[in-house]
Amino acid sequence: MKHTKLYACLIAAAAVTTPLSAHAAYNVYSKDGLTLDIGGNVTAQFSKRHNRFTYTHDSSRYYYNYDLRQWENAQTNHDIETSDRRSRLGFERGSSWLQFRGQQRINQDWRATGTVQLGYYKDDLNLTAANVALDLRNVGSISFGKQFLHSGYVTRTGTYYPLEYFGNSSIRADYTGVPELQVSAYHLFPSQDDVRKTDNVNEIQGNGISATYRLRIAPDHSIRFGAGYTQSKRNSADNVKWASKKKHAAAGSIEYKYRDFTIAGDIGYEKEKIDIATLGQARSRYYGLKAEYAFTPRFKMAAGYGVKNTKKTAGSLGAFNTNAAWNQPDFIAANEEYVFPKIKRRKAYLKADYDLRENVTLYGRADVETVKNYVDDGEFSKRRRNEFTGGISLTF
Repeated sequence: MKHTKLYACLIAAAAVTTPLSAHAAYNVYSKDGLTLDIGGNVTAQFSKRHNRFTYTHDSSRYYYNYDLRQWENAQTNHDIETSDRRSRLGFERGSSWLQFRGQQRINQDWRATGTVQLGYYKDDLNLTAANVALDLRNVGSISFGKQFLHSGYVTRTGTYYPLEYFGNSSIRADYTGVPELQVSAYHLFPSQDDVRKTDNVNEIQGNGISATYRLRIAPDHSIRFGAGYTQSKRNSADNVKWASKKKHAAAGSIEYKYRDFTIAGDIGYEKEKIDIATLGQARSRYYGLKAEYAFTPRFKMAAGYGVKNTKKTAGSLGAFNTNAAWNQPDFIAANEEYVFPKIKRRKAYLKADYDLRENVTLYGRADVETVKNYVDDGEFSKRRRNEFTGGISLTF
């Protein structure tokens, strides 16, 4: 699927529940087994971002700066600022949403639920979820439509996501017949009406399965286990050379919680077939850690650290060439994500939340990510991204 910042932000806020659960908190209608709920979230957020590029190879050269969209003369070990470092205030980035949910009881065991969710992102209101679910009491559910996938809840550290976590056009089946156990499987259909066999980068199909289980040792003492596997495929993209055609991913996690303290760890693996002449396959390994402590019922802090190491094999044109001419496919102006044969990513964050009321939260967060790009003879360049955010969130 196409990963967007909007869905990445929304999944971070979504509850880890069955497809029938919803954020809606206010009941506006209830009669003859039909209920209608409405809920949402509005977040006012201050943010400040800082991006920095450093060329680290053996000699100076020109390169194309994707942040500034201009050519730069890069000197070895010389930092180039690519952001204005100004503070901003907004309601975007997927942190504000509105949800409607209607539920009809069919009989004592069956019920049907329809959910529509809108998200605010970059001055636009987007349809972020629209699905219908059938639920069988004490057994599970099956849902159809645009929805979050249970595989997105396998990882627990909030760093890197190797698994698919959203389906624009999907069937999802969940089994919840055993207390504290949830097993889920899904199938993705093509999400666009374009039926061409080639040049349609939005076409995607895939499958996945995941499971989570929480072992209750005591009311405030538990261990949660999670594991999942996802695979997806796109049509050939003759006019777009940076798309991942096939992807397989697996991940596992463990989370330990004792009273006010929580610690979690992730591990994952991803294999991609890249649609670009200079690269054949990409293999990535993921690791993540998170620690959280609730100092009071209203105030808590968390810290996380994630690693993603990627290695790629050469395609039909051979390995990446640092001295390629400007009109050659592996020139440095090409997309960093898919050109370099080796990339190391590190991400760390620190965040704090304080609840003024149950549904009103003050929060602050600092994120740091470093991306190092390598060629066969060593490190070629690195990027560092710092971001500070803070604001107030109201859920209703």
